[in-house]
Amino acid sequence: MDLVKNILAPTDLSPLSAKGLEYAGSLAKRIGAQLTVCHAVRTEEFVAHARLLEKGSGNPRVEEQLRHLVDQHRELLHDFVNRHLRSANPDLVIAEIVEMGEPHRLIIDWVKPNDIDLIVMSTHGRSGLQRVMLGSVTEKVLRNAHCPMLVIPPEEKS
Repeated sequence: MDLVKNILAPTDLSPLSAKGLEYAGSLAKRIGAQLTVCHAVRTEEFVAHARLLEKGSGNPRVEEQLRHLVDQHRELLHDFVNRHLRSANPDLVIAEIVEMGEPHRLIIDWVKPNDIDLIVMSTHGRSGLQRVMLGSVTEKVLRNAHCPMLVIPPEEKS
């Protein structure tokens, strides 16, 4: 019986999330699972972009600009996946998803429609006041996900 057929690997395109992505890719390859890599374009980025466009004149419609921003993030994600996964794992089946919204909410919402069996993601390792002030996407997903989750910690500090 295969317990894990589909792995979700969220990424914010940071070097730290690359570590989680590489781990997810290695695991998917070893167990023969499909890997879905997802990236959320934060809502605040869209709102700031839309406000700038509203102030300008002669700009294309805001919706077109926002679609363009999502398309740019799709290209960034595709390049990120190629750099950190495809070159080392050319036979790995990888799906890529980019959507607009709050990362933790989108990650949770991607689980059921994509038949995800396991989420593999990195954590920034913040603690104390920094975690309280900034929040933790990983922690929010961990508390609300409807499937098992593997959390990859940051590098050990020396």
